[in-house]
Parts: sequence; structure tokens; C-alpha cells
Amino acid sequence: MIPKAIAREMKLTEGTPLALRTEGGGIVLERQYRRPRRPLKQIVAQIKPASDYRERSATFLKRVPDDLVEQIVGNLLDLLDPVE
Repeated sequence: MIPKAIAREMKLTEGTPLALRTEGGGIVLERQYRRPRRPLKQIVAQIKPASDYRERSATFLKRVPDDLVEQIVGNLLDLLDPVE
């Protein structure tokens, strides 16, 4: 246990994990800044698969008028291979 005055000074709440180390003949208290561990299954569930992005892109292209798509492609081709 650490004194309440030190806990207040470090802005600690009950249950805050601390790391102890010695330095220069004294004891150093530091907060542990580790992220809380989560199960891998939970992390993977939050990752959007690449197919999701492809599906959204395909849906977007279906809504865009054909002449606009042709204009965009033409502009890109001009940038990649300008005609002199």
C-alpha cells in the first residue's frame, strides 16, 4: 500500500496498476501504461475484411453515371500518359 498523499499526487485511483523500480538508491513508482488485454477472437471480429471495401466500391460505382466514370478514367490516363 502507498500513502494516500502520494496516491493523490500521482492522481491514482484504487486498483491502478503500478510498476516499482529502484533508481539512484530510491524507489520509483510509475503507472503501468499497458493496454488491457482482449481475446484475439474479439479483436478479429472488429476487423473489416477487404471484401467489404470492394463491395462498397462496387456499390458506389453502380450509382455514378457512366459518363462521369469515363471522364475520370480519361483524366487519370492523361495524368499517367500525357499527350504532347
